[in-house]
Amino acid sequence: PSALTTIRVVDGKSIPINFGSDAGTKVVFLAHGFLGSRSDLGYIAEDLASRGYVCVAPEYPESLEASYPRMDGLNRAAINKQLIPYIKDLVHQPIVSYSAIGHSLGCGTVLQMGDDSWNRVLMGSGRAPLLPSSRTRSKTTENNDTVYKNPVVGGRLLFISSVNDGPVTSWGGGIEIPKEYTVLQESQLQQEENGEGIQSVKKLQRAALVFQGDKAPNHISYLSENVNDAMLSFLSPLLPLTNALGIPVLDFDKYEKSRDSVATGKV
Repeated sequence: PSALTTIRVVDGKSIPINFGSDAGTKVVFLAHGFLGSRSDLGYIAEDLASRGYVCVAPEYPESLEASYPRMDGLNRAAINKQLIPYIKDLVHQPIVSYSAIGHSLGCGTVLQMGDDSWNRVLMGSGRAPLLPSSRTRSKTTENNDTVYKNPVVGGRLLFISSVNDGPVTSWGGGIEIPKEYTVLQESQLQQEENGEGIQSVKKLQRAALVFQGDKAPNHISYLSENVNDAMLSFLSPLLPLTNALGIPVLDFDKYEKSRDSVATGKV
């Protein structure tokens, strides 16, 4: 039987944590975007941890909250290369599955992690990865590590984007979804509360959800509310100037009005 206990998390709440069972443990990595922080996807980590997952949120060197100095050769790939075996040694139960969730630049990070057995979720990206084939998958070996030259990866994958995502739609090239993906509707995920339809969604190998409409999430709506609130308190005095000069601010100007982190997280 699994051991159930509680752990106090960064916002002061105590939530029940299931540390897995003799049958094995599921590990989830969460990769923040450029200049982001390990707290960006904290609400996802808290929810998954309460369900028995082991969640790992690395702090990458370019983070605005980086707790260590930048060093030559220390990048996302180097950190992940050391982190994955470290987690294997740290977790006492057998690891039965690996998953990775990325936001913005973190999407590219999770595509380079693990192998085709991994589950992946990409949020705040414009281009859903192609499925692997002999024509599209090009790889090379560097220091005994397989590196994929193209954004092509195997395994189960959920791609999440939005028509209101400024960095994606304005200067990121737009949204592209390969024909092999099953395109989901937001209503399909909302049916989970009623137990309708969600089981068929879970069985999909490649799925895409694109939020539609003027009230669709923006680029930072996917992040934790407390993270966005903290950044807004810092950036708010500068937003009128950045808007006047046309300087992109990763949709913080949109989020100042929408304040939709919680609503987006529920979906």
